[in-house]
Amino acid sequence: MEHQVHYLENTHPSVGLVYIWSVFIDEYDFVIGEFDTDCQSLQIYSIEGNFLPLLIYQNFIGNASVPLFRRQSLEQVGGYKYNHCEDWELTLRIAAKYKIGVVPAFLLGYRQQQNTASSNISVMAQAYQEILSHWQANYQQINPQIFHWASGLFYTYLASKAYANRQH
Repeated sequence: MEHQVHYLENTHPSVGLVYIWSVFIDEYDFVIGEFDTDCQSLQIYSIEGNFLPLLIYQNFIGNASVPLFRRQSLEQVGGYKYNHCEDWELTLRIAAKYKIGVVPAFLLGYRQQQNTASSNISVMAQAYQEILSHWQANYQQINPQIFHWASGLFYTYLASKAYANRQH
């Protein structure tokens, strides 16, 4: 977090959040993969600026432990609003009004466990679709194809989680 604080202190107030890179770790703290191994061409992101459509397409920020929000941006858009996929939805609201920054370093281990809220495939699918539908209805200036591609990518991710958790 120290690097993210330094980044926000030394950048323009138009940057509403700064993220870092993370790796997946198991229950024994062993690294089991980079954040996004499902998308081979985009494993490590160094995306900065205004990238709302790309963030809709794929949550390249990752999870709630990764971003550090500028207080002003968080106050302007409000806090978490959903029970599932809420971290992605919050970053979308900030990306709609602010730029995104990155500290390009692996500074977080994101523990992967079975039987967590994000492992409930049907609940995650329902929450995701609700959020995606809201954004598609309210941001019609974004190419509709992005929403279709986003759904395909997310459901591929859910299929791999379902397989890993034996939720056939």
